[in-house]
Amino acid sequence: MKLATRLTILSGSALLAILLSAGVFSWQTSRISDLYAQRFEARAAQNDVLAVDRDLHTLLTTINRLLFVTDPARVTQLNTRLAELGAKIDVDLRRAADESQGRSTSRQYEPLVAAWENFKASYETELTNVRRSGDADAAEARLDDQAVRLENQIAQITTDTEPIVERANQRALDAIRTSLIIIWTSSITIVAGLGALLFLTSRNIYRTVTASANASERARRTVEV
Repeated sequence: MKLATRLTILSGSALLAILLSAGVFSWQTSRISDLYAQRFEARAAQNDVLAVDRDLHTLLTTINRLLFVTDPARVTQLNTRLAELGAKIDVDLRRAADESQGRSTSRQYEPLVAAWENFKASYETELTNVRRSGDADAAEARLDDQAVRLENQIAQITTDTEPIVERANQRALDAIRTSLIIIWTSSITIVAGLGALLFLTSRNIYRTVTASANASERARRTVEV
């Protein structure tokens, strides 16, 4: 094989290796980014449910205080706080339900939203009735029963979301490990292949230069004789 052909093959191989490496790196980077985006969405969904659960407990505490507080100023303050919490839970639940579309927990949000709306209507009615009847204990017992069912639904969604987060995280970690293996394997293969081609080319160059030098030396001696 001629020297020019070997040099062309060497240059072409080096360029091809660089392009292949860039392609593999871009593909793996895009894949890892997508997986971490999925992980972020799953983690955000889990945090949304936990935030709703936390606000619900605060709301229940506020309701219990309202059932037994008689000071008008304190009642006004607690009513304001209750309205804020109710509006926040309502917004957070509906947003979480919209964002859960396409996930395994999406079907659980519809009954949860319905249960929340029923509970909201119930505690508003009970608080109004307590002001007239004064039977706070009975109202508390009725609301507690509904609150337990609502909390159980939220806990179920939280439980079902945890494996989704873990799977998304594991897939991202596996993709990183696979990416490292591919990058190291391809790098070693490219370096070894280019090294072999360079070695063969250098030997060809050495033989060509040596043959040319020997031919020149023989021609010089022939002229001298």
